[in-house]
Amino acid sequence: MTQIDKMIFAIKDVYQSLEKISKLPEIRVGGWVKSIREGKEIIFITLNDGSTLENLQLKILQKNFSQDRLLNKINFASYLLVSGKLILTPQRKQVFELSVNQIEIINSVDNDYPLQKNNIPLEVVRNYPYLRAKTNYFLVIFRLRHNISKAIHDFFHHENFYYIPTPIITSSDAEGAGEFFNIITNKKEVFFSKPASLTVSGQLQVEALAQGLGKVYTFLPCFRAEKSHTTRHLAEFYMIEPEMVFADLDKITNLAERLVKYVFNYVITNNIKELEFLEKFNKKELISKLQKILTSDFKKISYDESIKILAKEKNKFVFNDIK
Repeated sequence: MTQIDKMIFAIKDVYQSLEKISKLPEIRVGGWVKSIREGKEIIFITLNDGSTLENLQLKILQKNFSQDRLLNKINFASYLLVSGKLILTPQRKQVFELSVNQIEIINSVDNDYPLQKNNIPLEVVRNYPYLRAKTNYFLVIFRLRHNISKAIHDFFHHENFYYIPTPIITSSDAEGAGEFFNIITNKKEVFFSKPASLTVSGQLQVEALAQGLGKVYTFLPCFRAEKSHTTRHLAEFYMIEPEMVFADLDKITNLAERLVKYVFNYVITNNIKELEFLEKFNKKELISKLQKILTSDFKKISYDESIKILAKEKNKFVFNDIK
């Protein structure tokens, strides 16, 4: 085997370089078992390594592994490292499969493993946060979050902004942006010389640095100790905060529109499989909604116009004085 043959291929790379990789004498892949289908002579196992929603089907001849009873140790969610020849099968449902000649069980799981092949409600998955990366739903969410974050940084780079990582621990309030989470250290020996808190915003820092750098932004976690348990009031979240000199309101709102459209376009281009999965899961017409935003102009209204709109529904607000 050459050096490239000895490397472990990601399943995503196999799909993207199928013709090239299928010509190699042998490849190695690793992943956890998503399903097992056993016949008299052949066992089919689907493997996934988290790099893609697509699974890799393994074809295993039982006679090749009957001596050490290795196959009996493989169960759902076992992690395997397998070697074999990639066989193209365009006439079948899957376009290729891996004919396995070597199996290494990295680990198997107990019979009471909480996640099984059947669809598991998210309420159940939340009881096992350390296992959520083994579910398609969270794999999709984390891949989307990764590409959304990348797109945000790419956008501001193309717009000639400088990225500024602002402090997480601070003694400054960002213009009353929210309630602080106070940091308390050893009471006998106080760590900070004055009260410190988790940041609610990096606004003050980027405002100061914009005076020298011109165009800056921060994209870091913020913390709000607000007494609310709605999905609109998170205790921890990531916030994008750009600051630039010589900018009026139109320039700022146009920047925000371009950012949103850039991110949506990037996700549609690079994560269409993930979006299709979410549509089937519970987000109907998600892709068409994103595409509609890409082809639409954002409507801009004045502050006075917004007050008039809100006044019609002011009974829904805790404080009726919406001004």
